[in-house]
Formats: sequence, C-alpha cells, structure tokens
Amino acid sequence: MKLQTICERYAAFRKTLGERFEVKGRQLKAFCRAMGRKIDITDVSPEKVNAFLVGKGPLTTSWYVRHNALLGFYRYAIMAFLDGLEKHGLSVRSRNLRLTALHSFFRYAAFEVPDHSAQIQRVLAIPSKRFTRTLVQFLTRAEVDALLATPDQRTWFGRRDHAFLLVAVQR
Repeated sequence: MKLQTICERYAAFRKTLGERFEVKGRQLKAFCRAMGRKIDITDVSPEKVNAFLVGKGPLTTSWYVRHNALLGFYRYAIMAFLDGLEKHGLSVRSRNLRLTALHSFFRYAAFEVPDHSAQIQRVLAIPSKRFTRTLVQFLTRAEVDALLATPDQRTWFGRRDHAFLLVAVQR
C-alpha cells in the first residue's frame, strides 16, 4: 500500500474524529514528499524517518511538530499494513502471526526505549482478528480398520506401528 494513500486516509480519519488536523496534516504531506510520492509503506526505513525528523538544521520546535505529527500515524500505518495483507490474499491467521511478531518487537522496545511507551502501548493495543476454526474430523470405523490393517505385522516395525496406531485410535 502506498504511503501517500495511508497518510491521506489517516488525515481524513482524524478529521472525522472532530480534530483540527491542518498543521499535522501539512507535516504528513511533507513526510510523504520527503519519502517519495510513489513509495510503498514497507519501503519506509527508520533511517528515512529519522532524516525527516532531524531535517537540515539544529533541533528546534519544528522537530517537535514533526514528531507529534508522526506519533499517531505509526499505529494507523501498522493497521493499514495488516489490512493490506488480507487484501492481497493472506489469511487472517497470517495477519495475526505478523501482528504477534510486531507485538513481541514492541514489547522488547518498551524495555529498551521507555521514552516512547505511549506510542508503543498504542501498537500493543491492536487486537488480533477472530477467525473460524475448522473442526477436527474423526475417522469412521471402516477408516480405522483400514488404517490398522496397513502395517505388516510379520516384522518388528510393523508390530510397533500397529501398536502405535492402536494407542492413537484408543481401540
């Protein structure tokens, strides 16, 4: 998913919440221009974000404004990334696995960078999606009999396999 699209959606989302989002919206647009118009969200590196935040001059109030504009965007971008995975054909289970990996990374980051605990808690609050689990189907009596007849009981390995199968089907 393109960074510019996510930024536009995030700005619209914040405006629907009733926020005045002009200054932060301009900063997000500047962020998109600095990263590149057609860049994908997965291609944004921490180095690029840091270069945007630092800018060309000394750290001033503009750094603070830029930083504040990106604070809420992290969680929104992660949500957009996860939703984009589903749109590209990945299952909810795959999405949840990637979210679990992100959660474990942010739990680690919470100990390493306690200054950013507010942003980290926002990411950790992203819930896993629910999905329907398929029920385990049981074998019929004929299938169990066919399975038990398969090992060659004339050999030691066959007798062992037969015993394992008997224990497994609890017959």
